[in-house]
Amino acid sequence: MRYFEIAFTPFVADTVMTDPAYRSKTRMGFQGKEVVDHSNHFIPTQIFKGNRVVPNLCTASPDLGMRVVFSGKAKRIIEKFDNEVIRFYSCPCSHRSVRLEDFWISDVINFMDSFIDFEKSSWVLSKRLIDPFTDEPTKEFKKIITTHKFSSFIEYLNFRENNLSILDIIEYQHLFIKPEVEAHVLFLYDAGPPHLIISEVLKDELIKNRLTKGVEFRPIEMSRNEWYKTRRT
Repeated sequence: MRYFEIAFTPFVADTVMTDPAYRSKTRMGFQGKEVVDHSNHFIPTQIFKGNRVVPNLCTASPDLGMRVVFSGKAKRIIEKFDNEVIRFYSCPCSHRSVRLEDFWISDVINFMDSFIDFEKSSWVLSKRLIDPFTDEPTKEFKKIITTHKFSSFIEYLNFRENNLSILDIIEYQHLFIKPEVEAHVLFLYDAGPPHLIISEVLKDELIKNRLTKGVEFRPIEMSRNEWYKTRRT
């Protein structure tokens, strides 16, 4: 089964600091690995930018990192294919000062990094150069880019822990999912992109229902450069 990372156009503005939910101690925040019940948590209002058509799928505001906002129609289609990865919470949204109904925000309750076929996949490490005399990053933004493969998820995590500084970035170059996996919705917290990954079957269903305003589908087995080249042709 082929899989695609959803690349989103940013439709949602930053959370307004006057929103009561913004300063609440019991508010939804960044997506974490720990499963949390957000039933009684405040969710900041998601404000769609005024000059844009309201999308059915988009990333949430930056203070709700890694979360996705769904229209009710998009949510119902996702639910047909998945009931193990995403828990949905009703999400307050507005556009041009008008409150919108039937919008939902994601809370991932099952991450699936172990589904990666590590023997086939590869990652790119961008390592920031350090001045040996000052132990500080070089004034010019210089970096060394290397490609890496790992035999398992544990090896990948150990590499990150022992080789990456706060200035370094590692991201997948070519990503493959184990052939026996039949899931249609995936979130990968550590080894994959911080975005929603869906099967080709689910992708085609979203396209058929015209729910793809502002989104593109990047095949995860392709590097970013390879994908950009195909978009230009």
